[in-house]
Amino acid sequence: MVSRMILAVAVFVNITLAASSFSHPAFFMKFDLLDSLAKNGIEGEAMPSYHPADGNEDWQLEMSETITYLSGWQQGANPMTYAIRAAYLWQNGEQYHYDAGEDPPLCWAPGPAVEEGEAPSEGEFPEGEGESAEGEGELPVEGEGPTETILLPGDVPLELVRIPAGSFQMGSPETERSRDSAEGPVHTVTINYDFYLGKYEVTQEQWLAVMGVWPGTAPSSADGIGDIYPAYNISWNDAQAFIAALNTHIMTTGQGPATVRLPSEAEWEYACRAGTQTRFYFGDSLSVDDACSDDGVRSQYMWYCGNNSPKGSKPVGEKLPNAFGLHDMSGNVYEWCEDDWHGSYSGAPSNGSAWLDTPRGAYRVERGGFWQHNAQYCRSALRFSLSPNNRSGIFGFRLAR
Repeated sequence: MVSRMILAVAVFVNITLAASSFSHPAFFMKFDLLDSLAKNGIEGEAMPSYHPADGNEDWQLEMSETITYLSGWQQGANPMTYAIRAAYLWQNGEQYHYDAGEDPPLCWAPGPAVEEGEAPSEGEFPEGEGESAEGEGELPVEGEGPTETILLPGDVPLELVRIPAGSFQMGSPETERSRDSAEGPVHTVTINYDFYLGKYEVTQEQWLAVMGVWPGTAPSSADGIGDIYPAYNISWNDAQAFIAALNTHIMTTGQGPATVRLPSEAEWEYACRAGTQTRFYFGDSLSVDDACSDDGVRSQYMWYCGNNSPKGSKPVGEKLPNAFGLHDMSGNVYEWCEDDWHGSYSGAPSNGSAWLDTPRGAYRVERGGFWQHNAQYCRSALRFSLSPNNRSGIFGFRLAR
């Protein structure tokens, strides 16, 4: 079987991405493996066996077979652009033909050179004549980077995903549909460090494992209740109390540095976009209105007013992740960020750090939208301001490290 590292070099020499006007979004991207592998060969090698993602062995990888495979590319040694097209060309109502030999403009810039032992840079390989060395350099196929797990009291796991360093355009352009003025001006942010972000929003089970009791109103069946539902009725101050208690637990149990925190707003948007500059991390979604309509794609990625019946939050992780492997970055519950609220990005940090006032401002930042919101409020750039004491059945949080 052809190694995935060779595949990264050879498979996408001649590639066709096609989207169809047919209503179902899952079956209209085809990769011409026969031309790129069998006919051209790989450095004189014999015809390879079928790619492991090619379930029906027809030498074509349909969207349903490849979307999660391609979405993990930016975690390895491959251009982010392919993963972006896997994420949004499939929903467009026209035919696209794209030659991968003509690399399109990047909307995601790689970070600094990686350290020894991390994934190789593009065009580089571990030892083994172009193939992936055993246990090293392999590309993830589930659309997520390396993870780490913190064991909470009672051995309740909390999983975080490594987010790679990089640069992106933060905010939304004035031409973006449903844009709010607080989302600009668009500016470049360079995060020159890897960081970890919760794979899911903090759950009710995780909250109780650390804190033991609810800070105010306990979850109810009206807004969603259960171990794997997101914790809500959580203020910014409540989230900070959880973080302090968790960091104490981490230190006393020897689980590494006590560096768990809320993400900065820039880290949150960078992780949400996962390499995209579209309105949502799954595409622009312009074929329907920005209220509760569903184009067949939205409902696969987020809980919002278009699919939230019965009303209330939903168990984390039920929707498809973004290209970094993060679930529910759009919809379900709002997520607190560390930053003080500012009505525009004029003067915002460009290094990914939290934008803090001295003394601290009166309001904090919430991101991501919630289960009853219109789609427009679940866009990647959308931001809200709230008092740090505000508790509601729609406010939760996600941890960074």
